[in-house]
Formats: sequence, structure tokens, C-alpha cells
Amino acid sequence: MLAAEKFAAINYALGYADYPQRDLDLLWKKLIESMDHNHDGQGGALADGRKAEYEQLSIIRGGEILRDSLRNIAERVRIPIAGSLPIVVFNPLGWSRDDVVRSHVALFGDPAPADIAAYKKGMRLLDEAGQPVPFYVEEYSENISRALQLVFVAKSVPSLGYRTYYLVSADQPETRPAAAQIQLDSDKDLRDPRRALGADTIENKFYRVTVDRATGRVTLFDMFRLEQLFPVAEAAPVFEYGVPFGANRSDNMMPNTGTHQQDEIPTEDWKSSRHIHDWIHAGAAGWGLTIATDHQQIRLAGNLVRAEMVRGTRFTSVKVVRGEEAGSPHYPPAGTYVFHYSLSSAAGDWKSAKAWRTGMAFTNPLLPVSVVDSITGKSLPPVQSYCSVDQEDVVISAIKKSDADSSVLLRVYEIEGRAADTAINFLGAGQTFTRTNLLEEDIMQQGQKALQLRPYEISSLKVHRPEPRLCRTETTEAPRACSWNSGSQRPEVRAVRESRPPGPPRA
Repeated sequence: MLAAEKFAAINYALGYADYPQRDLDLLWKKLIESMDHNHDGQGGALADGRKAEYEQLSIIRGGEILRDSLRNIAERVRIPIAGSLPIVVFNPLGWSRDDVVRSHVALFGDPAPADIAAYKKGMRLLDEAGQPVPFYVEEYSENISRALQLVFVAKSVPSLGYRTYYLVSADQPETRPAAAQIQLDSDKDLRDPRRALGADTIENKFYRVTVDRATGRVTLFDMFRLEQLFPVAEAAPVFEYGVPFGANRSDNMMPNTGTHQQDEIPTEDWKSSRHIHDWIHAGAAGWGLTIATDHQQIRLAGNLVRAEMVRGTRFTSVKVVRGEEAGSPHYPPAGTYVFHYSLSSAAGDWKSAKAWRTGMAFTNPLLPVSVVDSITGKSLPPVQSYCSVDQEDVVISAIKKSDADSSVLLRVYEIEGRAADTAINFLGAGQTFTRTNLLEEDIMQQGQKALQLRPYEISSLKVHRPEPRLCRTETTEAPRACSWNSGSQRPEVRAVRESRPPGPPRA
């Protein structure tokens, strides 16, 4: 939803599309409603199912808004390499990133089915300068056409922008050295079929991972003394973890807080539990381990980080009576549960390691879009950033159209506990802005060019631009507002439909 809102606002500012205000307002409200704590109250299973539907609605419709917004940009990107299939990789976060990309590419239409044979002989992936980029075909399917699932590392994808890669046919596949050495325990069966089970090993220049075939125990060895997933070798590590709009230390707890009701967990258990936001860092002043995860419930014990993968219990305090039989619902329901984690280690504390960037990047992957239109005019460069700040500890958390007027709002915050002084670069230029409160009301004078933030401060900014002109269409419709062409810094004559008065402001 955040990525959809960001790129919908960028599309609106570029003049590529109307801003989907009504849809986003509805989806944000439904997403909040889906988080209602009341799982087994009067609504029961019907309410639980309805809340799951609200979440799916936000995912599906928000995904449509995001895909439309990205394609509006991707189909305008220039294709400097003739006969290539462009893949435009978008970055939804506010800093330049290197990360793994999984992209679906369809060889259909252009190239025609008769031309697919050239891609079967070999393929190359090139950056905008024509330099080769290593890639791996994870999967392909074919009949008269061919579809590929490519995996590669996109480097230096700009802040809230994109970088383009180009797939071309080649006379033969490229050969590259192996990225890791793999030793499977099953390879030893021919020499000694009656031996005790050993372990599978995967090793590269950074890590060695072993998986015990009998117990499933995973051991990870690296130069920073990490013993195992997730125990840490340090006897008394410091735990820092992500929270909304910042970070917290595990021993920093509000006084007199704890559990109070009979149906709550014991206070000591509560003290060891944490609901983290994207990441947790464990270590000392000189080194540390960052665990990034899409699973947010963590329990801490000494030097151990334990992920509570499934929080449910077999029985609950709810009493269910059917006829003369009394029972309780069973949680969690039967099913397959998948959780993802990323491990990284670095010298220094969580700030030096930029642990918060690791966590946010893990839950906000790069977004590849395959370009299907190679005919229409292309006005955009292969690489571009739409929004950035100059100081590394300032996070851009949201971009949206103002509820009250035609301006664009940014929400930023300082995360590392030090004062910040930075310019705001929006749509290719430093912009003047006005500070607002959460209701989008101006609270400081207009025309600021540098943003000063106190440690941990959150700020909402209204980016200034020319007021939209009124324009008339060829029909008898009333005048409508014209959007701003940010690329030229001049108003562009373009109709924007306002079907209703602006809705209530949303924090």
C-alpha cells in the first residue's frame, strides 16, 4: 500500500495519471479494520473471515494501483539497445540500493514466435551502458511462446526511482564462475551407503552454512563469530530493533507497564516478547548481526533471538457449545506457514551497519516491470530518481497527494538520534516546501529549501509547485484542474477529474 501510494503520487505529479484518492482512502481504512484485535468476540468466525477479506482487498486493489503506476513510467523509458527486451527495476525506498531481483519476462509479440529460437541459443542481460549483468534462469515455460523467470542483482537503483536492464539474444550462453560451492551429503552414499547421515554444506567467500540431514539443525559460520541461527556468540548482546518511525533498545521499556488481566501472558514472558518492525540487531560496539524478517513476533532470552513463528495456542478461553458438547476453537488452523529471514553481519553497531535499511529493504523488494511497448515514443532516461534526501539517517516514509489542494506531501523522519540538515530532491530538483501538521495545515512559513530535523523527529512536508491552471476540454464539461508537469517545472494542460470534494485528511 505504501509503495502504491508513493508511485501513484509520483504519477500524479508527473502528469501521467489522476491520483486515485477515493480508492486509497477506502483501502487504508479497510486495512486498518482488518487489524481489529477482537478475533473471537461477538463477530466470531464470520468477523475473522471478513477481516481477512479486507486485507486481501487492500493487497489486490493496492497491487493494481501500484502496477498501473509503475507501467505508466516503465513504458516511457528509452530503449537504447536495439532488439532488446527492457526490464525497468523500481526502488520504493528513499536511498540507492543493490538487491536481488526476480523478474518475469515473456517472449511473445515482439520478439515474434519465429524469433524465439535466437533466445534459446543464448541470452545476455545488459545495463544501460551495454555492460553485461550476471543472471540466472530460475524457471521457464514454453509452447509457441516462451516465459522466463530471471534472477539477477540490480545495482545502484536510485532512491524512489528506477534503473533499466535489457535482455538480448546471444549466440551462446555466457559462462561465469560459481558463486558458491555445494557439497551434498547424498554424494557420499555410493562410497559408504551404510554410514550415519551427515550434513549438506553451502559455502562462499562470506559464509558457510551446514544443514544436518538427521536433525535439520542449521549452522552458520562467519568471521563475526555467529554460532547458529539465531543464537549469538556474544554473552550479553545489545538488542536494537525497528519500531514504526524509529528504533528501540530491548531494555528501554516504559515504567509500570506490563500485563494486568487474567487472560494475558505472565508479565515475565511479556517482558521478553517484542513486536519488531522489519529488523532486529544483536551485538556489541564492535560487531553485530542483523536479522531482517517478514515475521514480526520475537522473543529474547540471554543471547538468543527466538522467532515465535506461530503465536496461536491449541485452546483459547472462548467456550463454544453445540448442543450438549462444549469445546474451544483450535488455533492456529491447519495449513502451511512460510516465514522469510535474511541474515547479515557487519562491524560496528546497528547505526554503522544501517540495520534499519537492511530490514526495510527486505520487506520492500525491488519491483521489476517488463516493457511490452517498443513502438511509442520514449521520453525518459534509463536511470532516474524521483525523490531523495541528502542525509543518510533521514527516512522518506510516505509520498501522497494533499487532501486539500494539488500539492504533494512527503513524510520524513530521523532514525539514528542525531540532528539532520538536508535538502529535499523531488522530481529531479531541489524543492521548496512548507511544514505541515498531520491535518496538512501549514505550521511554518513557505519557501523553505533546507530541512532541519531534531533527533528522532517526524515531519510532514508540502512540496510547492505552480498552482494548476483551469482548462477546458473539447466538450461542454465545466473547467477542470490541470496537473503539474514536474519535468519542465511548468504547468501542463491536462484534465484531472475531481469527482467529489476532498475526503477527510488521513494521518
